[in-house]
Amino acid sequence: MQDARSESLPATLRPTLFALNELLFDLLYVAQSYYGLDLESLAIHLCVNDATMKPFMSLDAAEIPSVPSLPEQMRGSISRRAVSEVTGLPRETVRRKVQAMVDRGLIIVDEKDQLRTPPLLAEPAAQRAIESGRAAVLRCLQRLRECRAV
Repeated sequence: MQDARSESLPATLRPTLFALNELLFDLLYVAQSYYGLDLESLAIHLCVNDATMKPFMSLDAAEIPSVPSLPEQMRGSISRRAVSEVTGLPRETVRRKVQAMVDRGLIIVDEKDQLRTPPLLAEPAAQRAIESGRAAVLRCLQRLRECRAV
């Protein structure tokens, strides 16, 4: 077995790692600036948002409605237990942090006690945050192109 330290690395490996690290930090900054959440709460919120969006994001792009607020039957949801499993956070932490976000209007609890995020896309602040995230992704792609990793 050859010592891994003596092997050469692909030339794009370190620049790719740097670009991805930079992207993650940029996106965390954008999300934390918009929501004002700690990292655990942000992970929970992102998990709930992913579940909320999953049903309509599986459609073809042309089929996704462009209205600011989708009908509830098009939106998904997730249980607190599933959030705990997906994020790896203790259920009590999820319960407590979800309640704080419900109190702030960042998470909705539906009639089946499932979680979803409220429709916020019509808000200018949400649109600015999304555009900031998109700009971070484009910077990452540009950095990857510069190091010929894409």
